[in-house]
Amino acid sequence: PEQVRRLQTLSCAVHSVLEQIRVLTPEGQQIAWVVATNVYLKTAQGWRLVSHHASPGSPSEVQEIVEASTTLH
Repeated sequence: PEQVRRLQTLSCAVHSVLEQIRVLTPEGQQIAWVVATNVYLKTAQGWRLVSHHASPGSPSEVQEIVEASTTLH
């Protein structure tokens, strides 16, 4: 993961993650970006993943996420 943003309450957590994937190909190393969101619910057995979504990230989206402000308002 390159960027991880977390929101957590007592029983629920949401993680937004920017992942860098490196793959070695015959043409050399290739880099791809994935923007993922994971939702966790705290149960009697501990934290459980209840939802996962991932999309390919474009270079412009990656730049926006990396440079995003840390101020909510």
